Amino acid sequence: MTLTGGSKEGRAEVTAGESTWVVYNYASEAEYNYLYALFHEKRISVMGDSISTIKDKIPSGNALYYDNTTGKEMTFERNYWGDIITRFGAAEGIDEAWSGSTIGSKAASMASKDRINKLDDNGTPDVILYYGGSNPDSSVGAFDPDADYAKTVDWAQSYSDTASAYAASLQRMKATYPGAEIIAIIPYYEQNNIPKQAEVIEQIAKHYDITTIDLRELRNQEGISPNNALHPNMDGHSQIAAYICQQLYEQRAVTPDEKTVTYNANGGSFKNGRDPIKQFVTAKLPKATRAGYAFVGWFDRAAGGNKIASALDTAIPSGMQDNLNGTTLYAHWTRSFTWDFDNNLDAVDADGNVIITVSDKHGSTTLNDDNTVKFNDYQGKLSTPFTLDPTQNWCVEWREKNQAKENMLFSSTATREKGMTYIFLYEPSIYMGTYDVTNNKTDYINFGGPAYQKEPTSNEYSVVKLENNYDKATETSLVTLSVDGEQVFAKLNTQGRYGSHGSSLTASDYEQYALEKLNFTFNYLGGNRDGGDTPAWKLSNTFDYIKVTLGDDHTHTYGTTYSSDSTGHWKTCTECGANGEFSKHTGGTATCTAKAVCETCDQPYGELGAHKLTKTDAKAATCTEAGNEAYWTCSGCGKYFSDENGTNEIEKDSWVLKTLGHDRTKTDAKEATCTEDGNNEYYTCSRCGGVFKDEAGTQATTVVAETLKKLGHDWSNKNGICARCDAKCTETHKPGTTCSVCHKYTSYPYVPGAPTYPATAPAVPNGTVTVSPANASKGANVTVTVKPNEGYELGSLAVKDASGDLLPLADLGNGKYSFVMPDGKVSVEAEFVKTAATSFADVPANAYFADAVKWAVDKGVTNGLSDTMFGPYASCTRAQIVTFLWRAAGSPEPKTASSFTDVPVSTYYAKAVAWAVENGITNGMTETTFAPNAACTRGQSVTFLHRALGKKVESSASFTDVKSDAFYADAINWAVANNVTNGTSATTFSPYASCTRAQIVTFLYRAYQGK
Repeated sequence: MTLTGGSKEGRAEVTAGESTWVVYNYASEAEYNYLYALFHEKRISVMGDSISTIKDKIPSGNALYYDNTTGKEMTFERNYWGDIITRFGAAEGIDEAWSGSTIGSKAASMASKDRINKLDDNGTPDVILYYGGSNPDSSVGAFDPDADYAKTVDWAQSYSDTASAYAASLQRMKATYPGAEIIAIIPYYEQNNIPKQAEVIEQIAKHYDITTIDLRELRNQEGISPNNALHPNMDGHSQIAAYICQQLYEQRAVTPDEKTVTYNANGGSFKNGRDPIKQFVTAKLPKATRAGYAFVGWFDRAAGGNKIASALDTAIPSGMQDNLNGTTLYAHWTRSFTWDFDNNLDAVDADGNVIITVSDKHGSTTLNDDNTVKFNDYQGKLSTPFTLDPTQNWCVEWREKNQAKENMLFSSTATREKGMTYIFLYEPSIYMGTYDVTNNKTDYINFGGPAYQKEPTSNEYSVVKLENNYDKATETSLVTLSVDGEQVFAKLNTQGRYGSHGSSLTASDYEQYALEKLNFTFNYLGGNRDGGDTPAWKLSNTFDYIKVTLGDDHTHTYGTTYSSDSTGHWKTCTECGANGEFSKHTGGTATCTAKAVCETCDQPYGELGAHKLTKTDAKAATCTEAGNEAYWTCSGCGKYFSDENGTNEIEKDSWVLKTLGHDRTKTDAKEATCTEDGNNEYYTCSRCGGVFKDEAGTQATTVVAETLKKLGHDWSNKNGICARCDAKCTETHKPGTTCSVCHKYTSYPYVPGAPTYPATAPAVPNGTVTVSPANASKGANVTVTVKPNEGYELGSLAVKDASGDLLPLADLGNGKYSFVMPDGKVSVEAEFVKTAATSFADVPANAYFADAVKWAVDKGVTNGLSDTMFGPYASCTRAQIVTFLWRAAGSPEPKTASSFTDVPVSTYYAKAVAWAVENGITNGMTETTFAPNAACTRGQSVTFLHRALGKKVESSASFTDVKSDAFYADAINWAVANNVTNGTSATTFSPYASCTRAQIVTFLYRAYQGK
């Protein structure tokens, strides 16, 4: 990658796949490409004070605030915004940042119209970087989101109120440069009122939807001091430039679902003063410090746990990032000291106190002018962190480390094993250690690197014991050596752990052990060994070595028992203890719960096997049943996974999708009319289409079952007008005929000169009767009007012809009746009776069913259709009739609920139907249905009554429409014998006619009166 259009002079070095700055490495290739696209060829102007300045832009008479003690000039590209312009090939706009100005101080105010208007002097800006503040003693003020500061703040005045001036500056910039992006940079200082000023600046910028860069995150970084008003030096400006770029990238280009990690200082603190810190896994590691301690690294637990990143890492290693999303990482610490040497060569702390006394017991030690120490011929820098117990009395000494206890030295007293190979490496073996005077012991301290080194002489070497093909990684790091083209493994610690100094080989040694000089490459990968008791050197050089094979070899006799590690197994010679017959593990089958077992040594090895997975397909949840996401079950270990590869284990039932439940819409109840169907109240589910009687969705039904059929017109008045809805009959009514639909007789029109006949109306007590006209010709309609006195009602009304035969009457309503005049005189007979006790307007006192209705209401059998209407002529349903019977019987509690599918337990007739079935009154229409809303016939109604109350009688009624084998025959015989009913005429019973409400209560009343 190249920095196209920008400059990297002295600032950045570019490597494959990543853009790296010399001073600060803050941009990956993706980050650089994004920022390049954001800034390239864009015109950038700056508004600010001295913290944004460069030397040649400072107005005359104003002080220059930046660190210039190094002798370097703050050139344009080293200023924070010049850095950005230079790096990304942006165009330089106008620098309106100069020392001595603040957010609100007369003409120097950053809210000044003059200053804001200058920002386009070099072309209209695409970006405005706004980085400035107020003096530490300036007041903060309060921000009013509804105020128009651009009008109320006088920029020519001095404003110590930061909030007012800052709000005015942003309003004016937005109005003057509507196409420019303003980036507000929040100051980091901690002096006096500046932290509160930073808070109000952030509040105002976010209110106006301005991008903010919070430099408070950079407190205590190199070149940035938050505790006083000193402005950033050149390193500080570089930090600011890098941080602005980093934040712009993370705020805009990083996807929201990128993995994040939370950092906990764990007893220490972060330089920005915040703890914990949450940021992306890929972001630069935060820096934590703790007084008196050295930072070890980031771990996944507060104590113990796994090391995720070391103290030397600048970011979490890529191999560790995948499984860290949402993890909290904790800083780990070790007790540390920093030492130096005084003129007496004693180790002293930062305050000059002697903490370690240096001994020259093993040689001469001198302090060089460049603050390094020289011990004999060894040179080293003496400012190194180390860890020890400060409560003990320590001295420091230089010596040559000689660990003869390993029994691997070439000397006359050393013990050597026959048949083994020894390698002698030419390496230095000089160490610096500490001696605990109190406890009389020597410890060797980890200095973190090769502080002391010199070229080895021919008689300085370290010896390492080699065992062919022997890999024991759990003890120490292994170094791979190639000896005579054969790969062998060395048990090797750093820097002559098993070495000696000053020994030499004699001619007889070479002769006896057949020495030969070979070459090999020694690659030691660094790191500390054995808890950090030896220096960690990173070497990648070619050394000479001497290979010695001990004489007096013999044929090994191996036992039958195998020793093993994770990769292979071997046997041990019963005579000399040497290991041999090395081979890798083979055989066995790995499962998902157990590794393969070696067929030779019976030890487990390798990795676990793959899961045996069975997929359960996804199933959508419904209103009444739960669903599930797709998942896989392993038949070997019983675990569950969300993927077909078995990599993402999940908890049992985590795949369950909860039942949706019905989404019900209510249909309000609507009464049936003469011409339109009605319906009961019901609920319909928009998801499954189910229909329910109740809002909870527990009583299933159908739309058909809840439909109330249209009533049809009631032409019982025989006047051509519906008794229910007052609709007029639409048939053609011809004079002298009776309509086949409404049964209205249409009289002939009056013919002048035709004979007329009188219609007399008698005077009757308790009311009046009038006839109009009093004389009428044959075929004319005559109206009879009756008006009962108060407390009375019409009991009976009859019109007879000259022969005494009754003429048909049509009830016109409101006390009016009509008849057709015959060809002779007529007489009118009327009777008024006292008003009946019932409150129903449609139950006259002289009606045959009046007493029965009163009895039914008093007994709680029924209450009518409304408070004023009983509906005597309305058809009675099967549900109503069994309910009347049940209530008349005292509403006994049934033993069990009904099993009919069309009788929900919540309906008013549910218990009545269950009781009727238990007592043999009805068995339903089928085995599963009762048909509660079907109209009940006269035959069915007397059958219900007979089964409930009657007994078989010997007499037989003589109705022509009642066959002797009909199911209702015995019931009708009983009803006639017990005066329950006499039929619809002398010869007919009409068993299939609908039973009206007046008829059924009359049947019940008569039946119970006879008991």
